[in-house]
Amino acid sequence: MAQGFSGQLYVSKAWRELRFNLIIERGPVCQHCSKLVIDISKLIGHYKIALSPNNITDINITLNKDNVELICSRCHDAIHKCYGYNQHNVYIVYGSPLSGKNTLVNQLSSYGDMVLDIDKQYQCISGQALYDKPNNLRFNVFAM
Repeated sequence: MAQGFSGQLYVSKAWRELRFNLIIERGPVCQHCSKLVIDISKLIGHYKIALSPNNITDINITLNKDNVELICSRCHDAIHKCYGYNQHNVYIVYGSPLSGKNTLVNQLSSYGDMVLDIDKQYQCISGQALYDKPNNLRFNVFAM
């Protein structure tokens, strides 16, 4: 993925020539899914050894054809988990106090998952104690 430190590389003549030569050499085919890519602007040069601020000036990394795979934008998005390829879960927590629901969700969830605690939503909206749930706010809480 193009990041701030690598922006200059992707507009350089050396990178454009490397990418073009790889397309000529390997053909316009995704090296992950083996699909033919008609529009070569959708064929992305993906680094096997990821670029970092520490190696961006090392031409053995940045301009090494053995370090670059040609992949389609769909496979690239899946590798980097972006544009709909996120593998995150949503947990809705609701139930009796002290039933272990938060403990279970904390054991199952991972970084980036969404945890929606209905009790805390009631508390936030109503300003009441954690387990005081005014019935008139039920529609608003569940609508969120």
